[in-house]
Amino acid sequence: MTPGEDMQRHYKQLTGPMNRTKTGEPPKQIFFLLHGWGADGSNLLDIALALSHDFPEAEFYLPNAPYLCEENTSGYQWFSLSDESTNALLDEVEEASEIVENYIREKTSHVNLDHTNVILLGFSQGAMLAKHLALTRENLCAVVAAYSGKLIDIPKNTLDQSVPMILIHGDEDLVIPVEAMVESYKLLKNIGVSVDAYRMVDLGHGINQAGLELGHRFIKQHLGLGE
Repeated sequence: MTPGEDMQRHYKQLTGPMNRTKTGEPPKQIFFLLHGWGADGSNLLDIALALSHDFPEAEFYLPNAPYLCEENTSGYQWFSLSDESTNALLDEVEEASEIVENYIREKTSHVNLDHTNVILLGFSQGAMLAKHLALTRENLCAVVAAYSGKLIDIPKNTLDQSVPMILIHGDEDLVIPVEAMVESYKLLKNIGVSVDAYRMVDLGHGINQAGLELGHRFIKQHLGLGE
């Protein structure tokens, strides 16, 4: 067993911050915010706060990924990038999906909400994971907002019924080039997913206010909450 494998064995119980509803009442929606490679759940707290103004009846979970990051052990990763071949990444993201699926189903069952009120928002590696979850896990979520993340590939166990997705990506992203979003859009369209894609001008690897607003509107639309 390598040191990296030993490190990963001890971080499969997801922990991380959560924000309760602004109303103080039981939630009517639940957001799961999935952070990027080498970060942690607290990295997306500002995003959760911004969302809470538009979704005051929502609860927000910001789990830390299950494994310590290979290159930044003060942060976490959803899956390894040591082998970036498509088959290896699909295996890795599938393993992470099992862990995160259990976490999501546990949290939603506690408040008796079904998947029609569950939103996945992912950034970078978290966006890759969110797309994979939505494509492969039945009745897990209602909508996905994916920022600055590619689609590894269409999984073999893709569901017949798709979850709507919005893809938002900076055109100056040097970590994951915006062309990855264009390719993701084409792949998802080809299998019948309802997907919108937006190229954000002068934005690098991050989330800006304009992108947040696009995501907010898309989520409200697909939850039937209007504007």
